[in-house]
Order: sequence, then C-alpha cells, then structure tokens
Amino acid sequence: MTTDITSMVVDYLVFIGFIVISFLIPLWGNFKTKKKETKANYVFATGSVSMGAMMLSIARGTLGVRSFLGYPSELYYRGSAMWETLYGMLLAYPIVCFVFVPVYYSLGITSVYQYLDMRFKSKLVRCLASFSYVVRSLLNLGVTVFTPCVALKAVIGLPYWASIIGITAISVVFTIIGGLKAAILSDVIQGLAMIGVSVIIIIQGTVNVGGPVNVFNVTQERGRLDFFNFDMDPHLRVTTTSATIGQLFMSLSIFGCQQNFVQRYCSMSSHRKVVKTMMANVPIITILFSLSWIVGMVIFANYANCDPLSLGYISKIDEIVPFYVEDKFSKVPGMLGLVMATLFNSALTLAVSNLNSLATVTFEDFLSHIPALSDMKDTQQLHAIKIIGVIYGLIIIGISFLVAMLSGVIESSMLMTSATSGPLLGVFLLAMLIPCANWKGAAAGMIFSHATTMWITYGHLKQGNVPEMLPLSTENCDNETFSSWVIRPISLEYYASNFTNWTTIQENITPSSVDVINESSNPLNVLYGITYMYYALIGSITTVGVGIIVSLITADAEADKYEEHLLHPTARKIAGLFPGKRRLYISNIHLGNKNDTDCSEMRADNSDRSIAIGAQTLRWMPCQLKIETNICSGEYDGIILVSGSTPGSNEPEPFKTVLYTAAQIDAALGVIGAVLPINLLAKRLIYSPTGPLNMDYHDVRSFAEAATKGIKRALKAGVKCPLLVLLPDDRFENVELVTLLGALEGLYVPLEVREIGPDRCYKACELGVWSPICSKKLQGIVKLASALESGRYVARDIGGADPERMTPLRVEEYLAELFCGSSITMQVISDQDTLLQEYPLFACVNRAASVIPRHAGRIIFLTYEPPACVLETILIVGKGVTYDTGGADIKCQGIMAGMSRDKCGVAACAGFMQVVNLLQPPTVKVVIALCVVRNSVGENSYVADEVITAKSGARVRVGNTDAEGRMAMADALYYLKEMALCSVNPHLFTIATLTGHAVLTAGLGYSIAMDNAVARLASNAEKLQASGEAVGDPFEISRIRREDFFAHQGRTEGDDILQALNQRSSKIPRGHQGPAAFLIKASGLDKHGNESEKPLKYCHLDIAGSAGDFPVQPTGSPILALTKMFLFDKIETKNP
Repeated sequence: MTTDITSMVVDYLVFIGFIVISFLIPLWGNFKTKKKETKANYVFATGSVSMGAMMLSIARGTLGVRSFLGYPSELYYRGSAMWETLYGMLLAYPIVCFVFVPVYYSLGITSVYQYLDMRFKSKLVRCLASFSYVVRSLLNLGVTVFTPCVALKAVIGLPYWASIIGITAISVVFTIIGGLKAAILSDVIQGLAMIGVSVIIIIQGTVNVGGPVNVFNVTQERGRLDFFNFDMDPHLRVTTTSATIGQLFMSLSIFGCQQNFVQRYCSMSSHRKVVKTMMANVPIITILFSLSWIVGMVIFANYANCDPLSLGYISKIDEIVPFYVEDKFSKVPGMLGLVMATLFNSALTLAVSNLNSLATVTFEDFLSHIPALSDMKDTQQLHAIKIIGVIYGLIIIGISFLVAMLSGVIESSMLMTSATSGPLLGVFLLAMLIPCANWKGAAAGMIFSHATTMWITYGHLKQGNVPEMLPLSTENCDNETFSSWVIRPISLEYYASNFTNWTTIQENITPSSVDVINESSNPLNVLYGITYMYYALIGSITTVGVGIIVSLITADAEADKYEEHLLHPTARKIAGLFPGKRRLYISNIHLGNKNDTDCSEMRADNSDRSIAIGAQTLRWMPCQLKIETNICSGEYDGIILVSGSTPGSNEPEPFKTVLYTAAQIDAALGVIGAVLPINLLAKRLIYSPTGPLNMDYHDVRSFAEAATKGIKRALKAGVKCPLLVLLPDDRFENVELVTLLGALEGLYVPLEVREIGPDRCYKACELGVWSPICSKKLQGIVKLASALESGRYVARDIGGADPERMTPLRVEEYLAELFCGSSITMQVISDQDTLLQEYPLFACVNRAASVIPRHAGRIIFLTYEPPACVLETILIVGKGVTYDTGGADIKCQGIMAGMSRDKCGVAACAGFMQVVNLLQPPTVKVVIALCVVRNSVGENSYVADEVITAKSGARVRVGNTDAEGRMAMADALYYLKEMALCSVNPHLFTIATLTGHAVLTAGLGYSIAMDNAVARLASNAEKLQASGEAVGDPFEISRIRREDFFAHQGRTEGDDILQALNQRSSKIPRGHQGPAAFLIKASGLDKHGNESEKPLKYCHLDIAGSAGDFPVQPTGSPILALTKMFLFDKIETKNP
C-alpha cells in the first residue's frame, strides 16, 4: 500500500510541520530561560509540571503508541479479548497508590532501585532489578520505535532503516536538550493529537456505515466482540481471566517498579497529589484505551465485506489504521500527514521519556559506584546521563530491526512486557510486604525467576505458535471499493480468487478454538503452551516464593536488620500479629521524648545508622551525625533548609511548593527566612536563606552563616532532633560541606557549660543529614565534616576556655585524653631546666609563671606517622599563651580582657592534628610543636633590654615583653627546621594570634599568610588562600620585605636580633610582617633561603583576625584551609 508521492505534498508538509512544532514547543522554555540546568531538574522536572499534564503523560506512557496502531488492528483481526486487559490495568492504579507510592515517595533518590539498596543493603539486588528494567525497557523501546515504521513504509514507502534511525536520532537529541519536563509536555501534545485523530476517524467511519448501531451490530455479528470468557485453560491466548490477571501483574510492575513512571510521581509536589492524579487517571485511561478499540470497531465495520489485507493492499495487520485514513480521508489534505506525524511523534516522545529514565538508572545504579565517577559534580553527572542516552539510542536501533521478526505490535509488546515484568515486581513485593526477606532471598528469587520465565518464553517461541485471525471477507469487493488515491495490486480478481479457499478455512474456525494449542504428550510442550499473559504472574510468584524460602534458610537477625519505614505499614502490623520472636529493626530514636535516655546511650543505640569515623569521634563532637535517606522520616521534629536561591525556585519538592507559596505573602522570606508548616512528619520547616548571592564578592561563607543561623532558630522553635537538608549549588564546589559545618558550629556547647552537668552537654544529640546528591558523595561529605568538626571542636575547647580551665597543665591533660590510644604520639617537655637549656627564648617567657605548677609552661610535640611511604611532611609550631598580661610591659587601660584567646594558635594546631588522627592520610607525616605558656607578671618576669641566646645561637635583645608569642615559638621552630632538613618534601608553618596589626590590616574573619622566598616560589600562600576560599576559611597574603628584616636587626654589638620595638604592633608600620622576619632570623631559617644548599619552605600564619575575639566563640581557623590544602586529595572519604 503506497500512495503517489506527487499527490501527498500537503501531507508531507503537515508531517514535517507537526513534528517540528511538537519538537520546539516543549523545548522553548529551555531555550528562553537563563537558569542553569541541574540534574534534578533534568531527571525529575522538580515539581514544575501541572497535574493535568502529568495525568495525560502517565496515560500516554501507559498506553504507548500501540494504542493508536495496535489495538484497532487487534480488534479487527483477532477480536476484543485483549480489550479486557483494561480490567487488570485499572485494578493496578489503587494498588500502586496505596502499596508502592507511600513507601518510597520523597525518599530523595533519582533511581527507584535505590530503594532496594536501602531495604536489602545489597548492591547485587539493586543491580539485578535495574538490569531487569533496562532490558525490559530496551525491548519495549524497540517495539515502540518500530511500530510507526510499519505505517510509514506502507503509506509513503519510507524504508525501515530511515524511519528507525530518524525516530531514534530525534529522540536522542530531544533527550539531551529537554529532559523529563520537555518529554511530559510533548506527551501532552501527542496525546491531544491522538485523541483528536481518533475522534475524527470514529465520527467519519460511523457516519459512513449508517450510525453507531450498525458499527456495533457488524462487529458483534462477525465475532469481534466476545467478552467475559472465563475459560481457565491457560493455553488459550487470551481470556477474561488471563487478560485481567496477566495485565494486573504487568501493570503493577510498570506503574510501581518502573523508573519513568516513578519519575513522574516524584516530580509532583505532594503524596496526596500523586494519589489524586493516579485515581483521576482511571477514567482517562478507560476512555483513551477504549477509544482505540472503538476505532478498530469502526474500521472493521467499513471493511467487513472487503478486507484490505486479504487483497494485498496491506502486508501487515498493523497497517490497517493508516490505510483507512489514506483511503477514507484522501480528499482531506494533510490528514494522512497528521496521522503519520502523530505515530512518528508518539514513538519519539515515548522513546525520550524512557531514554531519560534508562540513562538515569544506568548512571545511578551502575556507573556512580565506579570510584573514578563517584565524585562527579552535578553538571558532570548530567553530561554523563546524556551520553548514556545516546548509547542506548544506538542499541534501540538494532533492537527495532529484530522486532520485525515477531507477529504484530500487540503480540510483540505483550510478550516482552509479560516475560520481563514478573521478577521485577516480585522483588519489590518482597521488599515492601515480606518482613523476613533478606538480600540473599531477593537475589536468589530474581535469578531463579528470570531463568524460569526466559526458559518458558524460549520454548514458547520455539513452538512457533502464530496467533490465528478471525474470519475475513472479500465478497463485496470491486474496483471502486477503495479510493483512487490508493495504488491497487495488479489484479483485484486475482487476489480475490486466490483468497477464496483460505477464507473458507477461516470461516470454519470458531472463536473459542482459535488460539487453542495442539498439546502433545510431552509435559514440556504443555508448559511452553501456557499463554504469555501469565508470564508476569509466574515470574512474580517464583520470585516471592524462592525469596521467602532462601531468606528463611539464610536468616540472620542482626545482619538482616533494616529501617522499619522501608516496609509497608500494613505489612509491619500484620507481622506483629504473628507469635514468635519479634523482628529486629534498626532503631528509630525520637529525641526529646520523656522516656529518652541520655545522649551517650542514644549514640550507642544509633551506632549502625550514623556516620562515625571511630569510637573516639563521638566524644569530641557537638552531636552525632546520621545520613537520612527518607525525607518523610518521623524521627525528626524540624527540617532546616539552607538555600542560596530565590524561595520556591530551585529547591526539591516538597520544599519548593511550600517556599513558593510563602514567598507570595512575604517578600522578605528570601532574606530573613521563616519557620513554616510542611506536610511531612517533621511538621516544621526552618528556612534559612543566604540572601541574594549575585555579586562578585559573595563567597561560600554565606551558606555556613545561614546554616548556623538556621540551627539556632530551630532550637529556639523547640526543635529537639533537627534534619538538615544539604542542597548543591554549582557556584560553590564545597557548598554541602560548608553548610553542614555551619550547622554543627551552631550546635557547639562550650567546655565550661558541658562540665556543669550531663544535661548541659548537647543542644541536640543527633543531626540528620539529607541531600539529593549522590549517596556516595554524601557519605564522603559527612565523613569529612565529622573529622573537620571534631578538630574545630577541640580548637574551640582549648581556645575558648578560661585561663584557669586551660592552664598549660590542663591543656596537656586535655590532649592526653584526646589522643589516648590513637595513632598520634605525644611528647611533653615541662622540666624547667630542660626548657632553659633547649628552649631558652620560651623559658624566658615562662619564668614568672613557672613558680606556680599549674601555670608552668610546657612544649608538647604531637607526631603522626602515616602507614605508607611518606611523600610529604608538615611541620607546625603553634603559639599557646594561655593568658597574656603583657608581662613587665603590662597591658593597661582595660585591654587585658579577652587575652585568654591568645592560645588559639595552639588550639588550631591541636584541632588540625585531631583531623589528621581521624582521616589518617596515608602518605603525609605531621609534626606539631605546641608552645603552651602563660605570660605572667612577677618578681621573676623577663624584662626589656635582656639579651638571651636562642637555640639557633642568635643573641636576641628583648624590646617588649608583650611580644612574647614570637619568643615562645622561635626555639621550637628551630628544632622543626632541623627536622625538616632530613624530611621528605617539608612544609614549615607557624600559627599564632600574634599581632593587632593583622586585625587592622585584613579585618576580622581573615587570616594572613606570609611566605618566605622559598615558599613564595612554590606559590604556597596562594594555594592556601585558594584552599581557604573553597571551604570558607579565607586568607589574605602579605609579603615579607627587606624592611621587616632591617627592623629586627641588632642595635648594639652585643645583640644580633631585636625582638620588637617598644610599641604596640598596631602603632608600627608593617606591624604583622615584622614578627615573621624575627622568627626566620631567630630560628636560623634565614640560612635556608633560595640561594642556600638546603632551601626550606616556611609560611607564617597570623590568625589574630580570624581566631574569634571574645565573646565570640573560637572559629578553629585555619583548620579547614590546611585540611583542604594538604589532605583533601590524599584521603578516602567515599566509604566511611
């Protein structure tokens, strides 16, 4: 059947025009918007699709292109039995709504098969399920793409290869550009076009045969309408029983377990809306499904006495619809083009939707587990998903050519769907409804079920049972029966005469015996003869049965534990009615309950649900961290959302809708935030925005500040167990980490408060963390945040405690407890004679305090030796003046208050070593010297004009006893310098709250880095600055100049170095660079510059502006920057 090409110019124009319109309209929003595309928006359309569009899209996805082309031909040639699959399809909707959707709606996952991973804690089960879905989808896409190719070849002579490649290529391009939202909108366009064409065919055809009564009478009399056949013979191709049961299990597998449908559910704003949409879809599906069958009735009524297939006008039964349009609408220009375009685009949009889902599942369930791909950014993941879509497009082209070997669109589609649906549905039923099911049972059930159904399918196809057709007639055919536009066969009489005998045979076949299989005595043939309508049932039952048996045999109460909310509530209740030992679940702790135990007990109970780097971590953290996979969890009584976007724009659902609604009545929402009600079990949403971040000077610290503010607001609102939502932001690489650290900062309880009593230890005993990012990436972030916050916790304790709580002796005791049993070795030098001999400058500062044992200074060496070969050595000296009176040059006029913070250098160094202790870098050696001393006033105080010989041999004249920090560190720096000379790739640092001049120069919140010439050539300070910028620990860079060294030259023949001028640093030009020059000269580092035989890199960090002035709590700076610079790329944080 082909038509003269010259007579179809208008049809070609309509065909091309409709395809272009359907292609461009859904993508127009992508082209006109300037908003950056994200993976969440691409995959899920993030709540931006209307309920009406979603309903029509789900309906189109349910019926597919087969509804327009396949169902009419099925009724025409094989009768209405397959129409009754509608019963099973409609029964599936409420089951999906009340069994599947409540379990995994809003779990915050991009692949529905992540649920299986969560339930069974097995990558094998998840991969088997994902693989099942991929195989089924590829097979069905082959049918989808091939279906319109039959009609295109028949009507316009377009070769199969051209139409297959064309449909697939456009689908791939559409997938790359548009994503799910574009696919849904295109579904709407195609759905409306298909409905319109079907209605026109029905009206025209009904009028042509004399009304609807005649249509009904003709189809019924010729045996096309045969309903309610409850024959239980499983070998009949389709009966009411097999249609209902078979389609029910197929539909449950598709609606409840298939990625592209779950994507549509998750793109809606609430669970209630999903249920409402699904149930409202029932009448829509009924109408659309039946519409196609009515089209078949109308076409049969028109050709009841002159069948085009029998006469050779068409070669396949699926060509009957396009033939009818070509024949009956030949005088309507463009009608055939519209039908062809509808078929073409229907296949296109279904391919787009499925390609999107296939690519997402493949990336999330297979590729994202590869170490090299697990840390990809959001945009990189998006590109990877698009590339996978292209690869699948090529595979689909190959499958489409193989589909031509099967018998008809409906036959091919139903066989492939039924054969692959059972194992997938079975494993989800095991997960949701069978409490005893474990991963071994699930995997065994799926493998056994797949093997069984594939074996039966192979045997069925090998038998070669071709479905027979109902009687056809050509008795009233003549040369005027069909339109003159249709090109006839050579001789109508020839085809008619040759068809007579075959028609007579067909008429002797009764409908009830059409599909009966000739059974042999071989029992295998009986098995192979079972209709494919039962394959999904067989696959589901075998998966569940084998899964239960294997699970019971391999049961391990402890190993099989899972979170209770992953099971359907009804299944939990039913399981509770049975006698016997209660099933163990991973415990769900609700903080704030009157029956709660103390925090330490909670920590122990929750150990297998939380991220813990080691047992010690929990002792040195403001709370326990737990990765939460279920945003709907009832464990939390408040959700904290930190966002850098306009409220209601880029947040995932259900937050997006809540914020958008609130923003309509509160213009300040995006600046000051709010506590809002939300339809989740947590009930409260604490929205803490960063405010606009649209200027060049904005940085990632805004997220940390907003998170701290959000935590504090949540606590004031009465939240006892908060859940923090971490959202990615492509503008800042480490935004999730920085946000989490900001929240933890808000939960810190000062040491003195904790020591009041156990009830004052924690503001919250647990902080849940949920994020839409890759689960492995989130695990790495939480592990890293735990280590970093533990380090900052230590730094705040030491740096913020009062001068009696953290005397030098008590600093030693604190560190001894901290590193007891760890990989950190600790050496303490506190003997006054040893200090005087080996660390004379330090001993000078310590003289007045040394007479009081608790105030006596000490130098504490902390050393970390890596387990592998050392590739880098970090050596740091920290200033720890537990209280600075100024000494003999006493601080007066009230400026002594707050000087207990002068130990924040030591505090930061100890905190950094705690990070090293927890992260265990495999190739980095770290040595830290903590110079802990009190600059007291007394009869034994050191005074200006003293000349002291440093360990380096340089004679130092004291100029100002209030410049004690550089004196305390110089000798320890000398020793680390000597160590550096025989170390691998050494980096020397001093860290101190050294000068007020640094605060005046850089301002509060900023550290200053100063390199010597060797470090400057390696861009050491620039690297540290970039690292700090990335994690919200900013640095400014100063350069040590010749004037700084000149200022510290000796003034007389009896001294080599002047310690300081007798003025405050803030009154001296270059007041913060001078101390760095002094440290270089006093330690002997000036002999290891660029021109020396052994040059050494050295950087002085003045943290006076960033450490945190009283009464603000200490910040722990520069722990984050140092960790980012030296450890981030050397540790494994993906699998805590």
